[in-house]
Amino acid sequence: MNDHRTPGKRGPLTVEQALEILLANARPVSGEEEVALHQALGRVLARGIVSDHTVPPHDNSAMDGYAVRSTEVEPGVTALRVAQRQQKWLCCI
Repeated sequence: MNDHRTPGKRGPLTVEQALEILLANARPVSGEEEVALHQALGRVLARGIVSDHTVPPHDNSAMDGYAVRSTEVEPGVTALRVAQRQQKWLCCI
């Protein structure tokens, strides 16, 4: 990579520099292998993962989400109508 920054000094990369680094280090996935979760660090997921049980195992409003546009709520309103309910979904991070 042609690094035009002053030697010894670190700073933000340009988009072009970052892309050059990423492309130089990208390697194609060559196959699939099943490993234990604790061995999966640094690997690429070949397929989606779906839990065999719900976490948490019950409805929990602390885990649910609510969205409100403050510009659409009148001052002094203490109760809001539920306009839409979404199906439960699982997100793997």
